[in-house]
Amino acid sequence: MNAHEYSLPRQRLYVVGCTELLPSNIAYGLGLETSAFNTASEFLRTVPELATGCLLVAGELPDGTGLGLHREVASRALDLTTVMVLDIENVQMCREAFHSGVYDCVSRNSAADEWMAILRAALQQNLNVIPNRRKRRNRRTRIDNLTSRELDVARLLSHGHALKEVGATLQISVQTASKHRSSIFSKMDVANQVELHQAFEDCIDLIEQAKS
Repeated sequence: MNAHEYSLPRQRLYVVGCTELLPSNIAYGLGLETSAFNTASEFLRTVPELATGCLLVAGELPDGTGLGLHREVASRALDLTTVMVLDIENVQMCREAFHSGVYDCVSRNSAADEWMAILRAALQQNLNVIPNRRKRRNRRTRIDNLTSRELDVARLLSHGHALKEVGATLQISVQTASKHRSSIFSKMDVANQVELHQAFEDCIDLIEQAKS
């Protein structure tokens, strides 16, 4: 595996619709560059595909809602961790936000140290989850490199079948099944059976779709 395959670009704070609410020197205190946008559409036109960091978004935007923007970010598989700025009494929106995968909510009236703590935690969460998420996406791309026979072997291996069972089911020798497994290991960039199982778990839907 290339040592830099899952390296991350520098995190950035993306602020949408709430620049005036962000306490001064927060970005400086976090050691981050900040990009500010007035609307969701402006942000979506500009944000890089491989952006990482934190999306700090107001609950209400001129062209939609913060929750709607969060969902669009998720649908585009952008690797940003969302924090929403809400009125403290808006409990219902907070619940909807958490249910939709928003990392945290901050009140517009919160003290600067609370903003700092929430954003630090969100950025750490981003660092924790993004490498594995990108690795899973990479594995899903690698599925396309498997031959139809390798997919047959992969489906059986993903269900726990031993090489002897794979050979008997596909009417091939154990040696041939072993060669296919080695090729799958290489193409899926895994080193052992445990990693192979996890890779197939990440891609099982694609493996099943390839049956026809």
